[in-house]
Amino acid sequence: MMAKRLVAESMVNPYQSPSSGSLHERSLGPHARVIQAAFLFRVIEFDLPFPARLRYSCWWWRQRIDINDQNLWFRVSWLRIHRKIAFELPESVDPQRRPCRIDIGFSRGMAIRRFQVWIGDELAYDEQN
Repeated sequence: MMAKRLVAESMVNPYQSPSSGSLHERSLGPHARVIQAAFLFRVIEFDLPFPARLRYSCWWWRQRIDINDQNLWFRVSWLRIHRKIAFELPESVDPQRRPCRIDIGFSRGMAIRRFQVWIGDELAYDEQN
């Protein structure tokens, strides 16, 4: 009975949101911060290289990237969740129209283990849980 309790206590709940304090400690750069984090969901606010709010959502089999409430990328993910996402930023967001790449690492329970945002060749955000 005691062994079962120890196993249950040591299991990670993939649906539990990480605390916002731990996310701030694990994010790279003083110019990006996590506004909201949940299972397959992130909202990140950037000051540099341009002011923007990025939202990643993968609910109901649809992966979606919005920047400043403008949908820039989406895929229906019935069979697999895309771990590497690439798109060009529109002029309304970035006058230089740099490419944006998001790399996501998942745990076995599909919790986000690593979330990176690249703007051009610059790593703008790096979260590692």
